[in-house]
Amino acid sequence: MFSPIQDRDGEGQGFSHHVGDTVTIATPSLGALVNRVDRGDRLPPWTFGIRRWLAHQQRH
Repeated sequence: MFSPIQDRDGEGQGFSHHVGDTVTIATPSLGALVNRVDRGDRLPPWTFGIRRWLAHQQRH
């Protein structure tokens, strides 16, 4: 299961990531995706296109 199921900030409030959280999604067959949560206006713009990203993945 990839999704958190426990309330985080209080009963009935559900789960939401907070700025500074490290989020990891992993599976043995695919590896892991690890990101740190921040506000969108503080993150660098996405400049990779899908072809560049795929080429990068094949090198690593």
